Amino acid sequence: MRDSLILCLLTLIVGFTVWQYGGVTPQEWNYTLAALCFLALFRWITGRASSFIPAAAPTLPLLTAAVLVYVAFQMVPMPAVWLRVLSPARYEILRGMAPVVGSQWAPLSLAPQLTLAHLLRLVAYLIVFLLVREITFRFTSRIWIPAIPLVVIGVCESGLGLAQSLTGGGNAAGTYMDHSHLAGLLEMALPLSLVLTLIALQRTQRGTSSGSAKAALVCLAAACAAVIVLALLFTASRMGLVAAAFSLAVLGALELITQRDRNRTAMLTVAFGLIFLLISAPLSLVSRYEGGLTAEGRIPIWRSALALIAQYPVFGCGLGTFVSGVQKYSAATPGYLVDYAHNDYLQLLAELGFVGMALIAAFAWTAGSGAFRILRQESNPTSRLITLGCIASLGAIAFHCLVDFQFYIPANMMVAAWLAGIVAGIRGAAVLRKKNIPIFNAVV
Repeated sequence: MRDSLILCLLTLIVGFTVWQYGGVTPQEWNYTLAALCFLALFRWITGRASSFIPAAAPTLPLLTAAVLVYVAFQMVPMPAVWLRVLSPARYEILRGMAPVVGSQWAPLSLAPQLTLAHLLRLVAYLIVFLLVREITFRFTSRIWIPAIPLVVIGVCESGLGLAQSLTGGGNAAGTYMDHSHLAGLLEMALPLSLVLTLIALQRTQRGTSSGSAKAALVCLAAACAAVIVLALLFTASRMGLVAAAFSLAVLGALELITQRDRNRTAMLTVAFGLIFLLISAPLSLVSRYEGGLTAEGRIPIWRSALALIAQYPVFGCGLGTFVSGVQKYSAATPGYLVDYAHNDYLQLLAELGFVGMALIAAFAWTAGSGAFRILRQESNPTSRLITLGCIASLGAIAFHCLVDFQFYIPANMMVAAWLAGIVAGIRGAAVLRKKNIPIFNAVV
């Protein structure tokens, strides 16, 4: 009962964040952060120490803590003599401002208040991840339940986006400020809706429910997938459509690689992804690609980002401070404020430096290898399909980040953290089964 309540409350919090322009407005995001903290406190107070599942990979908690500590380190004031060694470019700024501010101390971050705000975002994502991980672990017999809220949120946003577009409102954007940010949400919801459809088909083959209930369940899941696909097309987001096709190709490819009997589901999924890409191109991609990347200023912005990286290569200029540091090197249209790099990997490299990116890469590698291990070893077909859907969804948003700033849209990153939490919960249950520890005893 408690876990069901937490799942419902967490769904409301994520849904509220999506509804409030994706969480980019500070006041509404503060409500989200406070609600998440209260929910985490409620879970900690109502649970016992023995009820929290252990980490599947011991290095993951260490890497997570290392990333948070590293970002906090960027805000720590240090003397100019240290700054001169660690970040010469930051030292030059401090030296130039010394006659005005009269201080010989400064942090690595160009704007500590922005770094603090983004550190709190990381904490929020971590809370979502841990809560979903615990919930998924306890829904082992109904592992598909934690995936349903994301599909429901995606369908609701799809309906609103379609209503906007069909009534003459332009590209579908839902409650987001930009159509590509809605596409980021939908490209993560699409693989989940497809695997839920496959799970519903599997349940019909096993005969676990009545005939009419079987048909209704399959039709409902397929309808959700169809609505999401349609809304994704109406977003007219170039990279959103390509990322969605990429996720479906990943879904099928992983199924081909890891499935022992090499069933036809994988081939059909790959084919669906390619067909989806071919259909989407004439509808929106061709006309929008005519101007190329240069017309929108992507390439000049990337050059500016590379110049900023060259100035702050080791420790970065501070998480969230790209907008503060890049203006000096901006090669984009004069008078145009460059606030994002439109490539999250370049922006994170500029903000965190090679040290921070190495920590993130180590975290991603450790988590990804654990997820792939599930596909290799998991015997439960439902758990495998849910894991496949989550990996494909995370692959879609990771691919989209190549030309957009999805990492800086809180609602979409909360959904990504949710997906990672599902995979981690399945992995935790698999580890306990491998050690012959009954899951019921582990959580009671």
